[in-house]
Amino acid sequence: MYYLNLYFIGAFLGFLYGSFLKNTFFPEINNGILYGPWIPVYGIGVVVTSYISNKSFKLKVNKILRILIFLSLTFVILTLIEEIGGLLIKIFFHKTFWNYRKFRFNLGPYISLETSFLWCLLSSIFVFYLKPLLELFIKKIPKYFTFGISCLFLVDLFITFLV
Repeated sequence: MYYLNLYFIGAFLGFLYGSFLKNTFFPEINNGILYGPWIPVYGIGVVVTSYISNKSFKLKVNKILRILIFLSLTFVILTLIEEIGGLLIKIFFHKTFWNYRKFRFNLGPYISLETSFLWCLLSSIFVFYLKPLLELFIKKIPKYFTFGISCLFLVDLFITFLV
């Protein structure tokens, strides 16, 4: 249940972040493929970041090396998730929701080094500041609430793929 709740929180925070970017800086971007207030790539990113931090911070190496391992893994894996997400959206929906070709260090339409560094920075902020606060909150979420949100999410997925 922990990672499922974390997924929904991350997907919702991603929706808020995407809405902020769309309304403030980039009106041309799309704010997600689903109808509800969640963006799956952010939920996946938060879960993966949490998992990476849990594993890398338990390594029996010095603190600086643990942090470097965390940052390196986060950089690479979140970049891959963004690339895969962009490709899947293109394959299933024939749309491009973001395009980094205008960025100086782009690696195709879906990833750029600038953005990958941003994900790495945001992941660090999440792990060191937000995650400890969320863990207190997540433990109090009733199972029926998680079940209800999961059902709404599945209905949203079904409707999205149907339409």
